[in-house]
Amino acid sequence: MPDTPLPLGVFQRFLNTLHINYQDPMRKALGWLLLLAVVQFVSVVWPETPGFNGIPHYLELHTLMEIISIIVSAMVFAVAWSTRIQGFSASFTVLAAIFLAVAVLDFAHTLSYAGMPDYFSPNLGDKHINFWMAARLLAAVGLLIISLRPWKTPLTTRQKYTVLAGMLTLVLGWQWLVIQYPNHMPQWFVAGQGLTALKINTEYLIIALNFLAAAILWQRMRAPQPFHVVALFGAVCVLAMSELFFTLYSTMHGAYNALGHIYKVIAYVLIYRAFVVEAIERPYKDLEIAQKTLKQEEVRFRRAVEAAPNAMLMVDDTQTIVLSNTRSDAMFRFNTGQLVGKKLDMLIPDSMRHAHHGHIHSYLAAPTDRPMGKDRFLYAKRYDGELFRVEVGLTPLTIDGRTFVLASIVDITSRLEAEARIEKLIYYDTLTDLPNRQLLKDRANQLITAARQSHNLIALVYIDLDRFKNINETLGHTVGDQLLVDVARRLARTAGDEATVARVVGDEFAIVASLPHAEDAARLARLLLTNISRPYKIGEHHLTLTPSIGIALYPDDGADFDTLMKSADMAMQLVKLEGRNDFHFFAKEMQQRTSRMLNLESALLSAIDNEQLQLVYQPQVRISDRKVIGVEALLRWHHPEFGKVSPAEFMPIAENSGQIIAIGAWVLKTATAQLKQWLAQGYAPMIMSVNLSAIQFRHPNLIGLVDDILAKTELPPEYLELELTESAAMLNPDHAIHIMQTLHRRGIRLSIDDFGTGYSSLSYLKKFNIYKLKIDQSFVRDIATDGDDRAIVSAIIQMANSLGFHTIAEGVETQAQLDYLRTQGCDEIQGYLYSKPLPAEALGEWLIAARTET
Repeated sequence: MPDTPLPLGVFQRFLNTLHINYQDPMRKALGWLLLLAVVQFVSVVWPETPGFNGIPHYLELHTLMEIISIIVSAMVFAVAWSTRIQGFSASFTVLAAIFLAVAVLDFAHTLSYAGMPDYFSPNLGDKHINFWMAARLLAAVGLLIISLRPWKTPLTTRQKYTVLAGMLTLVLGWQWLVIQYPNHMPQWFVAGQGLTALKINTEYLIIALNFLAAAILWQRMRAPQPFHVVALFGAVCVLAMSELFFTLYSTMHGAYNALGHIYKVIAYVLIYRAFVVEAIERPYKDLEIAQKTLKQEEVRFRRAVEAAPNAMLMVDDTQTIVLSNTRSDAMFRFNTGQLVGKKLDMLIPDSMRHAHHGHIHSYLAAPTDRPMGKDRFLYAKRYDGELFRVEVGLTPLTIDGRTFVLASIVDITSRLEAEARIEKLIYYDTLTDLPNRQLLKDRANQLITAARQSHNLIALVYIDLDRFKNINETLGHTVGDQLLVDVARRLARTAGDEATVARVVGDEFAIVASLPHAEDAARLARLLLTNISRPYKIGEHHLTLTPSIGIALYPDDGADFDTLMKSADMAMQLVKLEGRNDFHFFAKEMQQRTSRMLNLESALLSAIDNEQLQLVYQPQVRISDRKVIGVEALLRWHHPEFGKVSPAEFMPIAENSGQIIAIGAWVLKTATAQLKQWLAQGYAPMIMSVNLSAIQFRHPNLIGLVDDILAKTELPPEYLELELTESAAMLNPDHAIHIMQTLHRRGIRLSIDDFGTGYSSLSYLKKFNIYKLKIDQSFVRDIATDGDDRAIVSAIIQMANSLGFHTIAEGVETQAQLDYLRTQGCDEIQGYLYSKPLPAEALGEWLIAARTET
């Protein structure tokens, strides 16, 4: 049908009174009815032409149209009578029987028409009209009955056949009367005059019956009907217009008669359409009707749902979304209204759908209100596949016997992120993202609780970064912070996923882990020493760090976290006091040892003022001519209570406590003054070698201190050699290059002490303005017998020669060691083979004796 739009006005207001299911179909139907009414109006007002009342071959045309009507009526009967769909009403059966009767009457009318062979009696007078009027009146009454009575009243099989038999009896009886008693039949048409008043009035009655049926059908369309009410409405209206034509003709062969038959055919086709839709197409239309009904329900709920502060979804018992609000569309990133009709499954993560189906079945078996927040572990899926956390409240609804669920949904992603941020602030370090002390304690307590049952070993490893403060002060906190981040990553990789790595405070870290054996803790500590000590590149800076590590074990070293921390910290402090870059397990005697260290630290504060410090000097001899070319100043401490304190014991204390700055300045001043005195006494010129600690080397006043001491002692700079350990030089190579270049420009010699025991880079060695490499005594001790040591010493000497450096070997005690060093091209030696370290006066005598021997 054409979508002929009716003007807004009375028709639109009438349409709005209908159920939403019928508004669009009725708009189209009214368009067609209007078109047919216009055609009828034009045909009525159009001036009559000569052929208007006498259409050629009308008999053939009439027969064709009646045959079509008969066929359609028979099809209506056949479809209705043969349909066995459960729940079809008595009206359906009655209408089928009526149209079988109408088909029989129209058949008799066709065969009785003037010009046709006689139908049981001569086809004279109004014989055909008697059949016609009976058929029209029967159809009008039948359609009125159908429009009035309830559609869902069923009939038994016996009742159906009774109705059919009664209708056929009525029709056959009427035919018998018309054929047997033609003179007793009413007069409908007078030749030459036209229709009688009876004919016209009866037609008006039929028209009225049809319009009454139309009005009743219109009223019934205010609610959903179980039959194709729009098609039946159109049919009775067209039948009414058809009957109007049959009130106008004055000849049996005119245009009005033909138009009336055409309109009747149209009406019958509509009636057939109504039957086909009801009997055949209804199952396919039920879904559409259900969807429209759901849409109507959606309209009722929309305002309330739309006003809700949360995302709202209404789901039916097939898990189809039938209602959503704009908040849910936005939450799941669908276009407005696009969620409706979709399966709920598409909002559930794939991995959770199976479990979700189980929850749904359990819920639908006993649906109850479920408040928001009952389950915090729900996930949903957006249109683009993103998963997010939600809270869901459920309210079951029963509509037309079906269970629906109204879900109120809140996206808790932001809330959880805020909670996570708060938790991170509480339990995690903001710089390194490692757990903080609080979370470390929680994890340790969990392990301890489990270990009480399983008797596992718990290791708490405490780590302090050696001299990190100096890097912070020298290069700034930005570099220091990045260095801490890099260290944290190495710690996490080394410890593994099963351990908890935490930043305790500043440059101190801790690891807690469940381990099978104590040796596993030692193995972990050795890995930490290796990995942390590898060079770092922070921007343009190449840095090295060493850790001091203390280890405490549960249950031997503490039954709770705090005790374990104290024990591990004590072990770590002992490592720092002994020289750093090592690890210790906690032992009960450590408390006594730590106490001694603290006492030594306190005593060292007054060692200079009490003149307890002393320098001894060890000669450095050139191998080629056995000439003394210099001495190394070595520090000794004699305390009245502690006696002779080993440098290996008190030097780490001095470095950790910061006293090394003052002690180092005293050593440098005393050594240069002593050399100046020897030179004044006529001793041969030689080099004074003084050790610098890493802390001294990084001190911002180092250059000024050296300049000031040399100026006061009046010692030429070329007689001073400063020894720097390999690790100290590589701690911050760029800074080391700057300091070395400054000292080199002043004429001061520089040497690398203990070469081969730390981390070096050849590219940086070439940039260092150094004069000499000192081979550590650990490699020299066994060179006469150990092939590995011989190879290392040989490699160091060859590398130094290729770089233009001199070499000196320390700790030389035997002739065999000297002989090997000579063959490898070592330049100088230092050790007990020539002399032990001597006080200044004794060394003066030794120098005189050595010069005499030479």
